[in-house]
Amino acid sequence: MAIGLVVSVSWGVGLNGGSAVEDARSHGGPVTEEQAKEISTFAELVERCKEAFNFFSEDCAEFHDASWVTLMKTSHAGNHYKDVPDGHSIYLVFWSFADSASSADTCVVIVTVDADTGAIVHERYGLGTTGPPE
Repeated sequence: MAIGLVVSVSWGVGLNGGSAVEDARSHGGPVTEEQAKEISTFAELVERCKEAFNFFSEDCAEFHDASWVTLMKTSHAGNHYKDVPDGHSIYLVFWSFADSASSADTCVVIVTVDADTGAIVHERYGLGTTGPPE
């Protein structure tokens, strides 16, 4: 019975104009994978690529805990994680863009979403990707 109530309350929030992003930021709790995916749609690089390419997909979201983030901060990729507050976990949300669904030339965008606050803390093009044509 409690599960049905939770689903119905969440569904009602969406009907009243709320969103997963607003919900994540308002309750101050951890962000879910689905919320991280929705939040990533507001990243500047994602918006820029959506305008430049005909086909896009949000491929996946990887959760990484605070220990992993701390380890990455000390690695060669530390620049990507320097803005993540100490003790916070993250989602890396991967987006792919192309001129068509069968195109071999793709643009990849990786958005880092703070799993504790819902903030976009970093965004970058994937390895070998230079971004949309100017």
